Amino acid sequence: MKALVLVAILLAQVRADAGNVLFVDDDAVPGGNGVSWKTAYQDLQDALAFAAVPGNGVGEIRVAQGIYKPTGILGDRTISFDLIGGVLLLGGYAGIGGVDPDARDVDLFETVLSGDLNGDDGPEPFEDNDENSYHVVTATIEGAIDGFTLTAGNANGEVQGSDRGGGLFNEGKDPLVSECRIINNSAKQVGGGVYSSNLFGGWISVPRFIDCLFMGNSVTDLNSAFNDNGGGAIFNGGDAASSHTTQFMNCVFTNNMAPIGGAMLNKAAELLVTNCVFDGNLAETDGGAIYSQSGVLTATNSSFSQNVAGRNGGGNFLLAATTSFTNCILWGNSDKAGKGESAQIWHCCGSVAVNVSCIQGGWSGEGGFLVISKNPLFEDSENGNLHLNPGSPCIDAGFNDVDTDQNKDGLQPLSDLDLDGNPRFVDDPRTKDTGIGDPPIVDLGAYEFQPVACPWDLDSNRSVGVSDLLILLGNWGNPYGVSDFLALLANWGPCP
Repeated sequence: MKALVLVAILLAQVRADAGNVLFVDDDAVPGGNGVSWKTAYQDLQDALAFAAVPGNGVGEIRVAQGIYKPTGILGDRTISFDLIGGVLLLGGYAGIGGVDPDARDVDLFETVLSGDLNGDDGPEPFEDNDENSYHVVTATIEGAIDGFTLTAGNANGEVQGSDRGGGLFNEGKDPLVSECRIINNSAKQVGGGVYSSNLFGGWISVPRFIDCLFMGNSVTDLNSAFNDNGGGAIFNGGDAASSHTTQFMNCVFTNNMAPIGGAMLNKAAELLVTNCVFDGNLAETDGGAIYSQSGVLTATNSSFSQNVAGRNGGGNFLLAATTSFTNCILWGNSDKAGKGESAQIWHCCGSVAVNVSCIQGGWSGEGGFLVISKNPLFEDSENGNLHLNPGSPCIDAGFNDVDTDQNKDGLQPLSDLDLDGNPRFVDDPRTKDTGIGDPPIVDLGAYEFQPVACPWDLDSNRSVGVSDLLILLGNWGNPYGVSDFLALLANWGPCP
């Protein structure tokens, strides 16, 4: 999940003052002033408090690996880490314990923001979490957060607002959330992982999520499905009359659960979903992956598999929504009716167009141009591996020139990279081009098939044989010689 150039550009746009940096390390000596790693703040809240003061000119807060909590043991559940406008909150640093404290790797130096205030959550998800923070992170003004794990938020309060957004509570603002893991958070009402809307109307909220993982989040009040409780990973609210777009790019949604919208519940928001995977999410009733009630949803080069709904729309449940799927794969999603067309996309009362995509059971609705219903040949869909195997009908089968209006609100155009960060538009010589555009043709789904190199296939027929040997002999001495001859013989036969 790498869109690093795009993330760097967007983070630079947020930064207020690149020259004023604060440092935080939970291994630091208490009493530091945060101006260097040697004198780092031990508590992230101290850095946020200083950065929030007008005139202090903080543009960036760097946080070292470790676990950080909004308050101490037996702390106030209503307190969270609050994003600050114009300030980048950056995790994944080695910190004072590293050879180079400024070394940054969000996987190697995991920086965790945890709502488990007492440190006593059980081994099972949401066990012994009654005292956990309602929200781990809050965005009440614009800000940016990059390179953190947000976990163990439990929005089970009775007051409106404390019942939604366990990992991130976004109160109608436009935060940038990138390279973050939003894992094992819960909410009573909506948005187990993230709530993004406005409690009191005027719903114009334009968050951007890039290179993020949403995993194991849940809406816990499973007895209120008909009261619109949903969005295990995220709830999106917006203004249907606005032209603002919430963006999800290079994101994975897996093993999230809710009464409706196992991964996502969308109301009146305009959503752009690009290079994303929805895998293994569960809805008690409708919309295993996405439940969209009004608004606009544009999905491009995304894969939906193994999502389950107890009633309708194992993949997607669409009500009064304007929706389009292009270059997508919807396969193996299921509901009470099985795994046919309606289990992949169930819809009514709105406009749903599907083109240049792969759908189990086919597509009989609007669009239908170059829609295939052949098995996409995922590598291992049962275990969440939705890469394409050689011979997949989804290889070189996409549409190169998708117009998804991605520059709206300053959003960036579709990346030339897939979900893994590998190049898009890679030709597979063994596959006939069946898509649209000038070769090479983009693949369907979130991952671009990367053919295995075959260096001695000199005639590009995916086999090393007599014709390749003749080419080598015809160029003997320049550039080929004995070692090349032996290497060609060692690779004789079909390419991998």
